[in-house]
Amino acid sequence: MINIYEVMATMDNLPIFFFQHMERLHRSINNYIQLDYEKMLDIVKPLILSKLPESKGKNIKITFNLESSIFTIDLVQSRTPNKDSYIKGGTLGIVDLERDTPLIKRENLELRSISDKICSENGFYDILLENKIGGITEGSRSNFLCIDKDGRVITSPLSSSLQGITREMIFLVCREEGIPVIERVITKNSLKEFDSLIITGTSPGILPIRSCENIQFNIANPTVSKLQKGYINKQNIDLTIAKDYFNL
Repeated sequence: MINIYEVMATMDNLPIFFFQHMERLHRSINNYIQLDYEKMLDIVKPLILSKLPESKGKNIKITFNLESSIFTIDLVQSRTPNKDSYIKGGTLGIVDLERDTPLIKRENLELRSISDKICSENGFYDILLENKIGGITEGSRSNFLCIDKDGRVITSPLSSSLQGITREMIFLVCREEGIPVIERVITKNSLKEFDSLIITGTSPGILPIRSCENIQFNIANPTVSKLQKGYINKQNIDLTIAKDYFNL
């Protein structure tokens, strides 16, 4: 059974980056079957509206089952880190695993189970996935970005990881702020070259990382602060778009 899904954060009982998530969901579904985008929106919109009054502090999960071609909407607990983690930085591990379909957001219960177990046993927020050639591709439930001492943002090859919505917004901030973005293979050994490391995702937004395995990072990098401020601004702009679309 194949389930394709999206998880959206909420603010003021509205989904954030709704259209970006819908476009990615549509791309994922169309890898298997053809589905009209506008028809999909017509199906999903009333389902989401029915959940919005109860969505405070929750994420909205949209699931499409390929066998039944049915959409379901659920409210799920947000995995937003506590305030202390944003101040002191989170911690990560690295594991020799990779997704079989990195460009499609589909349920992978085995990977999720492994990730949850490792994170629980070690106090990690997430684990980074290392592929067969030693490249770190993404987190089990997040993307990651490195920042060097010159303030440049370094990303793993985009073809090897899920096209994260939060990361996409950060790249927009980088273009607007003139922050260079470099795409290259990142290995466990090359992590030591970087000043800072952040993970990005629906629940954490932008979470500075203080350590990954035994490698320490600077959580006070000015580029990280600039990205966080820019991302919050993108969220606020999108909130206005969501209010108009859902007539709330």
